[in-house]
Amino acid sequence: MKLMVQIICAIALLVLLVNGQRPNCWRYYQEDPETIDQVYFPHEKNCQYFYQCTAHGAMRMKCPPGMHFDKENHQCGRPDDVVC
Repeated sequence: MKLMVQIICAIALLVLLVNGQRPNCWRYYQEDPETIDQVYFPHEKNCQYFYQCTAHGAMRMKCPPGMHFDKENHQCGRPDDVVC
């Protein structure tokens, strides 16, 4: 029984850690579910990645090779031209 409680706690902690790293798209989905796929967030550590909201939550995406995500314009661009 004690082992089962430890396993459940470990799984809950893992879920919290993973979900804490991704943006929360639920608010945007509630506001307008038709345009949820047009909501983007910058990745917290890597400029080549970004998050795109979906009806199922945030999905990590990657810019094309040599490009970085511009957090002001919400699109990929050349590294010298974007704010990362």
